[in-house]
Amino acid sequence: MPVIYDGLEFERLGHASVRIETDDRTVVYVDPWGEILEGDPADGDVVFVTYDDMDHYDAAAIEAVAGTDVTVAAYEAIDTDDLEADGIRVELF
Repeated sequence: MPVIYDGLEFERLGHASVRIETDDRTVVYVDPWGEILEGDPADGDVVFVTYDDMDHYDAAAIEAVAGTDVTVAAYEAIDTDDLEADGIRVELF
């Protein structure tokens, strides 16, 4: 069940995964994980990955939520070569 606050819609997808949509329809995912995703939404503008464990960094889930011009912001210790090889832009922090 989404929570709406000040123009933002927050939806807890399960475990550490969250989907946030702004009032201008920008979609942000935090730690998408394949075990809890339903289908391939392909609507993410930004994906944040906070940790390199499999329930936070799931390349297949990231690709499933990635929109056409997605940016993935990932913790610098994560090996994101698989995403970059598929043409997904990754910024490390």
